[in-house]
Amino acid sequence: MPRKKMPDNSSKAPYITSAEIDFINNLGKHAEEIRINRFDLLARYKRACEKRQNWERIDPSVSMAYLDQLTRD
Repeated sequence: MPRKKMPDNSSKAPYITSAEIDFINNLGKHAEEIRINRFDLLARYKRACEKRQNWERIDPSVSMAYLDQLTRD
């Protein structure tokens, strides 16, 4: 069976703010079996983002504000 292609983690990868927002919007929605609720998953992702050092072309203030909004509601 062929292996799945790994994502491009190079500096040429399209890590931009809109792609990050899309990722956040879909986080936890594709699992067949839900092991953790979406709110907790978003809160954990937010804590991980607080440790992120390389944001590429992602605007961290926009991404973190969006996560704040989702985890507050």
